[in-house]
Amino acid sequence: MERVRKSEKGGLGLFMAVLAIAAVLVVAGSFVLAYREVDILAESRQAQTISHAITEHGIALRRELKMQTVWGEAFKNTTVAPSSAWMGEFYGSYLSNLLGYDEITVLDAQDRTIFGFADGTIDGGQSFERNRPVLADLVALLRQPEPGIQVAVSRVALGDGRYLEHRAVSDIRVIDGRPSNVVVQTIVPDADPGHDVTLPEKPALLVATFRLDDAFLSELGSRTGYRDLRWFAKGEPLAGHSFAVLQDSRGDVAGTLSWTADLPSELLLKRMTNGFLFALLLLAGLGATGVAAVRRQTRAMAEGRQREARLARTDFLTGLPNRLALSETVPAMLEASAGDALVGIVSIDLDGFKDINDSLGHQAGDSALVAVAERLSGAFTDGFVTRTGGDEFVMAVICKDPSGVAAAAEKAVRILSTPFVLPDGLNAGLGASVGYAVAPSDGQHIHDLLRRSDLALFKAKRGGKGRAVAFDAGMEAAVVRRRTLEAALRRAVTKDQIGVAYQPIYADDGSTVLGVEALARWDDPNLGIVHPSEFIPIAEETGLIVRLGEQVLRKAVRYAAGFDRLSVAVNVSAQQIHNADVVATVAAVLAETGLPPARLEIELTESILIADEERADEQIKGLQALGVKVALDDFGTGYSSLLYLRRFGFDKLKIDRQFVQDSEKADEARTLVSQIIAMSRALGLDVTAEGVENETQHAFLRDAGCDRLQGYLFSRPITGPALARMMADAEGSHAAA
Repeated sequence: MERVRKSEKGGLGLFMAVLAIAAVLVVAGSFVLAYREVDILAESRQAQTISHAITEHGIALRRELKMQTVWGEAFKNTTVAPSSAWMGEFYGSYLSNLLGYDEITVLDAQDRTIFGFADGTIDGGQSFERNRPVLADLVALLRQPEPGIQVAVSRVALGDGRYLEHRAVSDIRVIDGRPSNVVVQTIVPDADPGHDVTLPEKPALLVATFRLDDAFLSELGSRTGYRDLRWFAKGEPLAGHSFAVLQDSRGDVAGTLSWTADLPSELLLKRMTNGFLFALLLLAGLGATGVAAVRRQTRAMAEGRQREARLARTDFLTGLPNRLALSETVPAMLEASAGDALVGIVSIDLDGFKDINDSLGHQAGDSALVAVAERLSGAFTDGFVTRTGGDEFVMAVICKDPSGVAAAAEKAVRILSTPFVLPDGLNAGLGASVGYAVAPSDGQHIHDLLRRSDLALFKAKRGGKGRAVAFDAGMEAAVVRRRTLEAALRRAVTKDQIGVAYQPIYADDGSTVLGVEALARWDDPNLGIVHPSEFIPIAEETGLIVRLGEQVLRKAVRYAAGFDRLSVAVNVSAQQIHNADVVATVAAVLAETGLPPARLEIELTESILIADEERADEQIKGLQALGVKVALDDFGTGYSSLLYLRRFGFDKLKIDRQFVQDSEKADEARTLVSQIIAMSRALGLDVTAEGVENETQHAFLRDAGCDRLQGYLFSRPITGPALARMMADAEGSHAAA
């Protein structure tokens, strides 16, 4: 009996051990299944996030292009009187070079290609025709929308009681073997085109393609936190990669994306390993503890994600909301205020911030930014104040009418003009330029409002800073023009297509040519003749002026070297002086062309001297050491020109044309011009008067002793061949005499 009882006890112990092991295995299996389910759910959500991001990108492109298709000029130049030149500039160059589209096509009412632009060049629509089968259904969809497929339809008021329907659709498609977002939109006028214009039954269409290339995937990955995003065509993705098959609206596969991202199970396993081993030792009774730990870790992960979300929406330096927070908050403000109030977007750029960084250091600059953030937050407690980057801040305010937004913008300028006291006791003088746009009149989407407030800000800064400017429709045409010019100017400078004209400089008799001034001229094959007042500022702002200036210098010196006695004056910009070695460039050009240095004159303006006196003095003395003459241009326009004449030892000066014009109207101007001429002669300087346009001015300057004259009275700027003919005629007349 004792043996039986022992046997029963042993069997019971074995049974309990097996039961415990089984319980542990059940718990372990439950964990494994739970982990896998969590991973599957996470991968599914990641795939949804990526698919949604690509769809939203297409919708954003659709909204962006609406401004280019609901436009009277676009309707006129694509439908009423199709202009290839206009489409090349505003649809080809602008959309491709500045907004990043890869292919642009315009279709007429019969869906025939009337314009095509691909990979930076006009291709006559070859790319579209090659991909027409892939895009035909989108084109047909705009002509006749189908139920179940999202076509954005909006009514456009023409102002005479008539309305037009604008349609737009976006979808992912495979274009030339590459996944791309494609947008197709109708082109309609934004106002009454006139009673003499018949509105077509079928409008022209704009088809724009944006490739979802590596650069796009890199940006998408940085936004979503998914690493190593890539397209793959065949086979399985790399080990450890998640993947998603993306389909277009027809259900066709547009591409398969793979990526890597942290999965919840990996973190859970790392954190649960020790606890799970301990659970094994304690057998199945600690299973509940493991489940509780999983819940705690899951909750901690959720809290971590919330914390990361807050950090992702906060500027680390100032603590203000950042651009991401702005992009999420403003749409909600627009929706909440619809019909009851207006939403204003106020863009602020600090004036003088770079000076603080350069003179006091980056730590002082950071302190200034924090102080600005505190001042704006304190002054606009009802607004949404953000720092969007650098020294740029954006506010969203809700007001009853546009005057309220204007008042907020003016207030921002006012409060930021008061000096700031930094933590170390230093006073920092700042200011602000402000641009603002108001919804819904200036746009109903945050991207439109931000872009338009930025346009207004750009105008505020160019107009003298320290002021607030409201957006108006003319700014968009101006910025389109400027961006088009910038892109075309880059091509022209790269291809050395900037020409040179020459304006003769005469002796006081008005007939003897003493020299010429070389002037940059640009005749673009698509834009036509572009005035220097348009392209020179762009060249200076973009840094192209250094290369452009060198090209003009080289051409002018080479041209002058073809004459026996002709001298040539060439303007040099501040960037050429301060960011390049003008002395080395001039020396190289003189060596190449063989022009005697004494026949070259370099003209500088006072603004060059103000920017960096030491550098300017170094370059001026270097030029004079070569034997080149240096002239102070536009003399009299600055407050300290006399000081600069003494300090820098110029060889010549040129009286600003405004003084010459005023000499006819005011005794004070005549007296001043006479004194400048007398002073120059006393200093041994040659004097040239610019802008001489009539005989009265000529006679006054001659009697005052000015020995060099330049202006339309004698000659406008002319081409090199025309100048050669004029010089030959003058030589012939002199020989005959």
